[in-house]
Amino acid sequence: MSEENKVGRPTKYDPDFHPKKVVGYCLLGLTDEQIAGVFDIAVSTLYEWKLNHSEFSEAIKSGKEEADVKIAASLFKRATGHKEKRTIPIKLRETVNGEGSTERVELVEVEDYYPPEVSAQIFWLKNRNPGMWRDKKEIDVNDASVITGVTLIDDDDENEDSQ
Repeated sequence: MSEENKVGRPTKYDPDFHPKKVVGYCLLGLTDEQIAGVFDIAVSTLYEWKLNHSEFSEAIKSGKEEADVKIAASLFKRATGHKEKRTIPIKLRETVNGEGSTERVELVEVEDYYPPEVSAQIFWLKNRNPGMWRDKKEIDVNDASVITGVTLIDDDDENEDSQ
């Protein structure tokens, strides 16, 4: 079908604008629903754009992957602890024999230490290896090998013995 014979509303999609913008929105952590809201389109339209415009779909994938990598690196630093060096300006005032003073600014390098955070470690472990670290454990009550050394006592039997 030729371009002239198409019916319906023309698309808002702009191949020069939307792929570039969507990467930034993904880096900000926006969900597909929020991205659709920013573009003033329905979520279904966003999904349609992903299907019909490979450059748009790839832009979303690369933006979300880059954001995930940055967050993972930041979480890893918080979980393991780290040091950061920074330079700060310090004002120094010098007085000679109690009279007159001169001020100068000196740059001093300091090192901040951020100790490992237990909550970041727990989060990391639970998500990296949930079978081993998650709080909820799946136990099959029908598996006799799991229940060992336990005798179930009926409350009625216990009451009869005490009388």
